[in-house]
Amino acid sequence: MQKLITSTVAVFLLALLVGCDQPVAPTSDDDATDANSTTHQTVNVTVINHDHDDDGGGTAPPPPPPTSNRPPVLVQPGSQSNVADTVAVLRVFATDPDGDSLVWSALGLPRGLFIDQTGVITGLISSSSSDDSPFNCFVSVSDLNGGFDQVSFQWVVLPLVP
Repeated sequence: MQKLITSTVAVFLLALLVGCDQPVAPTSDDDATDANSTTHQTVNVTVINHDHDDDGGGTAPPPPPPTSNRPPVLVQPGSQSNVADTVAVLRVFATDPDGDSLVWSALGLPRGLFIDQTGVITGLISSSSSDDSPFNCFVSVSDLNGGFDQVSFQWVVLPLVP
């Protein structure tokens, strides 16, 4: 791949590449009329990208690290079972490979349960929840950078025995 660069910046870069540590002076008296004037020159520079080892003198540099966001990963909690009108506590675990903060949400939980922003589902299961059991629950986690994960599990609520 070849690119043609035409600018005064290229003169500076070319000077650095060839080891020149002095400014480039004008080449004719017409160009040097005033010590404070700015001189513009056009220099054509060819830049060649070596994507492979042509001469055996080394290897290509490694690719840059990925800059894209990696999604969080939830751990499947498995099926749950509780008696109605009792307190339930379930800790759902997730990790984010980028170390991003996580936002939790849940749907389909038995009445009386909710999830907090640490991934803990807790609450007092409603005494009438056994009437609608089993519950198909969904827990999701987002890293707010486009990454998310979701798990589903079943929660059985047994009737309270008097």
